[in-house]
Amino acid sequence: MLRIVTISFLVLFIGLSGCNKEHRPAGLPKLMPCEITIFNIDGTPLADASVRLVATETSVPWAIIGKTDANGIVNISVNARYSGAPAGKFRVLVSKNEGFDKTLGTPKTPPNALVSVDAELIYYVNPIYSNDKLSPFEIEVLDNEPFKTTLTLVKKPDEIVR
Repeated sequence: MLRIVTISFLVLFIGLSGCNKEHRPAGLPKLMPCEITIFNIDGTPLADASVRLVATETSVPWAIIGKTDANGIVNISVNARYSGAPAGKFRVLVSKNEGFDKTLGTPKTPPNALVSVDAELIYYVNPIYSNDKLSPFEIEVLDNEPFKTTLTLVKKPDEIVR
């Protein structure tokens, strides 16, 4: 009986450990560690912002994304699952906004935020940075070394030109 239990446990353990293998999508290239630190115009870290890399020279079928932590640091991943970014040139898109309920009135916001009552959004980052044609941030990830950089926002949300 003990032998049957032991063999069953081993079969179960081997089966479960085989399930932990990472199944990468077909065609997913080698990924390099990619760390970007983002600061506000006032020098404070930009926390809880969404960051997306958009390829500028070739088409990339994956979402290359991340979210900044309390220190403004984002570690980029592909499809929010595979750590790193493929080699290539990218435009960096940064956004941070949240919706609000107009029926509750216009919310109080930090001094460097902009409330768009029409869109019912609070912008913490100027929307120019989330535009894949207008964002001024461009980077190049090489296929043989980790990428690390610091970016600083230069336009306040209230400098939005409509």
